[in-house]
Amino acid sequence: MPDWTASVRGRVGWAMDRVLLYGTGGLGLADARQSAFYAYTPTVTSAVTTANPGVTFGPYGDGSGEHRVMVGWTAGGGAEFALNRAVSIGAEYRHSDYGSADFALGSNAVGATHEFTKIGLSDDQLLAKVNFRFGGGLF
Repeated sequence: MPDWTASVRGRVGWAMDRVLLYGTGGLGLADARQSAFYAYTPTVTSAVTTANPGVTFGPYGDGSGEHRVMVGWTAGGGAEFALNRAVSIGAEYRHSDYGSADFALGSNAVGATHEFTKIGLSDDQLLAKVNFRFGGGLF
């Protein structure tokens, strides 16, 4: 789950008396974070421990993480009903696909390996809304 999402959208609709049915679409943005924790005990030979007296060789723990703002698209539709000239209520469904991104995770310890993973991110939202208008017509 992203820490935050945002969109820049337009909408086109059909107004019938107090009801507006519309479609919406545009740019979708999401904050994505991927992290991992690594715990390991290295294999150490007696020759290494003899050559390095007083040095401890594990176990170790190390964390790694990356952060990205992913950019994609969003589209959906909704309806609004005007209660009066200033207030309307509505509902909207939206699907957003933010694409995928590569994350490189790994430990900084000597001899540790790194892993590369591709994360895809999308979500669906159902929104309830109340709109307030200052001046103007119904929609």
